[in-house]
Amino acid sequence: MELRRELGLKEVVATVVTAVIGGGLFISTIQIQSKVSIGSSIIISYVIAAIPAFFMALCYAVLSSALPSSGGEYVFVSRIIDPFVGFISTWARWFAMIATIAAMAVGDIILINNFFDIINLHSISFFISRNIQVVAILLVIIFLLVNYMGVKIYGRIQTAMFILLMMGISLFILFGLPNISMSNLEYSFRINLSSIAKASSLIFFSYIGFAAIANAGDEIKNPERVLPRGIIISMLFIAIIYVMVALITYGSMSPSFYASYDFSAGSVPDVAKHFLPSLIAVYVAFAGSIAIISDINPMMLATSRLSFAWLRIELFRRSLRN
Repeated sequence: MELRRELGLKEVVATVVTAVIGGGLFISTIQIQSKVSIGSSIIISYVIAAIPAFFMALCYAVLSSALPSSGGEYVFVSRIIDPFVGFISTWARWFAMIATIAAMAVGDIILINNFFDIINLHSISFFISRNIQVVAILLVIIFLLVNYMGVKIYGRIQTAMFILLMMGISLFILFGLPNISMSNLEYSFRINLSSIAKASSLIFFSYIGFAAIANAGDEIKNPERVLPRGIIISMLFIAIIYVMVALITYGSMSPSFYASYDFSAGSVPDVAKHFLPSLIAVYVAFAGSIAIISDINPMMLATSRLSFAWLRIELFRRSLRN
C-alpha cells in the first residue's frame, strides 16, 4: 500500500512552523504573566525552553531520517522497543491529539475575536463568542475536508497559511523594533531563578508540535534528507521568532501600560494595537488567527497517518499468516 510523495522541503517547514506557532506565541507570551510574574524575563525563558525542545526535535529528525514512514511515531517505537508498546503508546497519543484538535478549535476563538474587535466588528465577535461550539465544529469540518482531498491539497493550503503567518510576524518585527525601549524592558525584568524555571517549563510546551510531520514520512520527497533538514531548520526559525516577538512586545510596553494591563485576558495582537500602525495591527491580529487555526491541519494529518500505520501493519501480518 503506497502513498504518493507530494511534500517537499517547503511543505515540511510550513507544517512544522504552523503546527508549533499558535497559542504559544500569540497568547502564552502575554497570559503567562497571570501564572508566573516574570515580566520581560520571559525572553530568557523562551531561550531556555528552546534547548530541550531542540534536542527532542533532533531525535525526531534522526529517527525520521532512518525510518521515514507514515505513522512514524508508531514505527519508531515498534521497531526500537516492541510493536505492542508502539501501538499502546501511539494509541494514547492518538486520543490525546483528538482532544487537542477540539481544544485548538475552541481556543481559536480568542484570537479570531481579537481580530474582529480590532477592526471594530464587535457584533461578529459577539456572535462568535455566543456560538463557540458551532464555529469550532465548522473549523474541524473544514480541515477534515482539506485532509480528505489529499496531501497535495493539504500541502498547498498549509504553505499558504505559512506565508500569511510569516508576513504578519515579519510586519510585527519590522514595525515593532523601533518601539523597543531599554527602560521598558528593565522595568519588568526580574532575575528570579525559580520564576524563570517555572515559566520555562510552561513555555516548553509552546515548542511542541514538530512531531506531526514525522507521521507523513511516506508522502515526503526524499524523506531521508528533507525530513531532518525541515525539522531542524523550522525549530531554529521558531526559537528566533519567539524571542523576537517577546522582546518587541515587552520592550514596547511602557511602565504605566504594563502596570495596568490585564494579562490574564490579553494577547500579542491586543498589545500590538497600542504601538503599531492601525493597518499593521489589524494584519498582525489576522496572522494570529491564521497561526492558531493552522495548528488543526497538521494534527489531523498526524492522527490519520497513525491510524493508517496501524492498519497497514495489521494487513501485512495477515498476509504473512495466509
